[in-house]
Amino acid sequence: MNQQNRNTNIGSLYILLSALAFSLMGVLIKSLAELATEEQIVFFRNFFSLIILAPIFLKNIRKTFSTTALNYHLLRGLAGITSMYCYFYALTNMPIANAVLLSYSAPLFTPIIAYLWIKERTSWYSVLLIAIGLLGVMLVLKPGVTVFTKASVVALASGFFAAIAMVSIRKMSATEPAIRIVFFFSLIATVISAIPLFWYWSPLESLTWAKLIIIGTVATIGQYALTKGYSLATVAKAGPFTYMTVVFAGVFGWLLWDELPDGYAFLGAALVILAGVLNTNAGQTAPSQKNGK
Repeated sequence: MNQQNRNTNIGSLYILLSALAFSLMGVLIKSLAELATEEQIVFFRNFFSLIILAPIFLKNIRKTFSTTALNYHLLRGLAGITSMYCYFYALTNMPIANAVLLSYSAPLFTPIIAYLWIKERTSWYSVLLIAIGLLGVMLVLKPGVTVFTKASVVALASGFFAAIAMVSIRKMSATEPAIRIVFFFSLIATVISAIPLFWYWSPLESLTWAKLIIIGTVATIGQYALTKGYSLATVAKAGPFTYMTVVFAGVFGWLLWDELPDGYAFLGAALVILAGVLNTNAGQTAPSQKNGK
């Protein structure tokens, strides 16, 4: 086995680890639905992650803080934290697999937002895949029937705002190193999510504190594994493994809450994942697309 294949295999394993970590984070968040407010969960997820990453950020303070793209950092932070609030709300108000799947609709919105905002062209092949993915989303949402809920729309909004965050990262990635982007998001998200605590604070038990710390830790592990995976393997090779988060979440939802999607949801999930995987590969080969995170 040559070095490139070895790196691809190791990178894919890191992506799988990140998928498992993010699905575990979702399970812990869902389990806290009656023990902590959503505002507390969002804040401590960001706060403990910032504490864990602080030694890395502070190793080179000048490189971390020096930026000429503060406006884009603010936009990325606002979009990211909005996506997080939507995602956490969905996790506690609908089946975990559906919440994860709809939040992973971001790749379907990204090319559209990128075209409208930064004039990044996309191929007709990608447009077709986006249409297929949106059809899958509609099958999961089931508009017109009782399962078409507020939580479903909020989960889909999570994917939309995540797409805005992705495009803002792409916009500033030419001048901003990854560590600075991560730092500013962690800082901005922590500060913004601290404000609602003045109105939505409730006493927490020791077990709840432990789960909140684990959420921050698992989220950090997931983010590190994701970054490490993409540093070893191309997006086309490793990217599809990110959708294993949906699979892991579905298994946990079935085992812990007896949540079993119906046939329409299974078909919709398959279309979303298929469109995402094919679009990931298309983005690596289509000459009309630019590289981005």
